[in-house]
Formats: sequence, structure tokens, C-alpha cells
Amino acid sequence: MTGAESHSALPPFLGLTGNEADAGFARFHLLPVPYDGTSLERSGARHGPEAILRASRLLERHDEELMMDPSRLGIATAPPITAGVGGPEALLERVHRTVAQMLSAGKTPILLGGEHAITAAAGEAALAAAPRLTLLHIDAHADLRESWQGSIHSHACALRRLSERTHLVSVGLRSVAAEEIPLLSRDNVRAHLMHAVRRRPFSEAVTEISEAVRRHVYISIDLDALDPSIMPSVPRPEPGGLLWWELLAILRAVIARSMVVGVDVVNLAPVAGLEAPNRLGARLVQKIIGYIAKCQAFWRPGGGADDAPTVPVSR
Repeated sequence: MTGAESHSALPPFLGLTGNEADAGFARFHLLPVPYDGTSLERSGARHGPEAILRASRLLERHDEELMMDPSRLGIATAPPITAGVGGPEALLERVHRTVAQMLSAGKTPILLGGEHAITAAAGEAALAAAPRLTLLHIDAHADLRESWQGSIHSHACALRRLSERTHLVSVGLRSVAAEEIPLLSRDNVRAHLMHAVRRRPFSEAVTEISEAVRRHVYISIDLDALDPSIMPSVPRPEPGGLLWWELLAILRAVIARSMVVGVDVVNLAPVAGLEAPNRLGARLVQKIIGYIAKCQAFWRPGGGADDAPTVPVSR
């Protein structure tokens, strides 16, 4: 199978049908981007979107933490954007155009990767919609190289151009190239390397991260930010990562304070016979949707006071 293979028959998230999966009604639009054309070390992330969508069908729709069913807002699953003629530049242009259309329609885009290169295009569309954007980048790697293996469109460069025009908050870093170190010290960048996070109470780090994020935020989560003990199915696993409840604590705190413009969850590279990481990826997407639904100023399009959430997520 190649990066240009067909993914036309992907199942809808949670197996939703009818009004809840209708693109016109749905507040959330999931955009699968099964692409890993610049991941030369280990391929497989192109299978991540399908694995997440298939695993989602086994999830309970009710969230026991939030005491609600986030899918009531509607979650539409868009047709996938796949690699084709024109290389990574053409694919990223299609991603940018599609995300921009979703944003202009008042939807919240959630991209399913695929490799991290797609964040460059989605982040540009989010920045156009919210010029004072914070990019919350949760990842084991900085992804700030000028170029990698001859390309500025590589996953290793995903944030380089965006970091020059946004407020960047990076969390979970534990594999940083020498050329990236000076960039992490710029005035518009807040970097939280894991070795430093582990030297103090985690709650302090959560508070510092959430307070660094401005009113509008785009959230990019590379699943290798998580520790390999719970997320081994990534192309470049690194020891010493975040655990499940730690990641959720960060997301709860940030989403309680800031309006989410868009999200991506990338770099799941499924391993045959190992279903738990796929389920984790699907559950993470569902939790993010739930936190946004609970914390932010909408419940469903046209909803009245009886539909509005009244209890904020505890921090």
C-alpha cells in the first residue's frame, strides 16, 4: 500500500448516522488526512485515521466524566484528503482550503493524521481566522527544523513557519535538535521540556501552560507526546512522555480558558494485533469534543437555554 492508496470508504466517527452526522447540522467536522509521505524513518501513519474511526465505533457515546453525550452537537466525518499528483505541496493546499471552508462555515475542524506535516496547512487557515492565535503543540519533538531531507514540507518542519507568526506553546518535548534550541527561547515561544516538567508538581505545569495560551487556540497533538507505555504505535516513540490523565488535565485547563479554533491528532501508526492505542486515539478525539462542548459558548446550532451546558469542566 502507498501514500496515494484509496481511503474512500472510511467509517463515520462513533458510527454516527442521520442528523448527528450531517455536515450542515454538525458543529464538529472530522477531516481524515491519511498521508505520511515525508515520514521516511517508519511509515504507517497514513493508516491512523482509519484506525481511529474504526476504533471509535466501540466507544460509549456518553462521557462519564462530563455526564453528557458530546455527539449531540453533531460530528460529521468528511471525505479523506489523500496524496495525489503534485506532491506534498498540493496536498497541503487542499488541507488549507478545506479547513478554511470549515472555519468560514462556523464549524470546528478536527484533523486526523497522518503525519504532522498537515499542521502547517491547517494552522495557516486557523491563523487567518484568528490572527492572535496560540498554537498549543503537544509533541515529543519540536518540529522546528528549517528543512529536513531536502524538503520544507517535512513533518520535522511542521511548525517552523507557523512559529514565526503565532504564539507557540510546546509541551512534552524530549527530543530536540541542536538547531531548534535557539528557536525555543524566542519571546513568542513557551517550551515545556519533559525533564523540567518532571522536576515540579504537575499541577504547576498545567497552570503555567493554560495561562500562556491566549483567547484563541489551535491544538496540535502528536501522539508520540504520550509515553510509549500507553502509546507505542507511533513512528518515533520517545521514553518519558505524558500519561493519559496528564494530557487530559492540560486539555481541560486550556479549553476552559480559550476558544478552540481547530484541532489535529496525528501520527498514529497502527500495529497489527495491538488495538489499545487505536482506541486511545479515538477516545482522545471524543474527550476533546466533550471538553469543547462543556466549556465553550455553544451546545448545538439553534439550541436554546435548556440545551446549554451550565457546569464548567473542573480544572
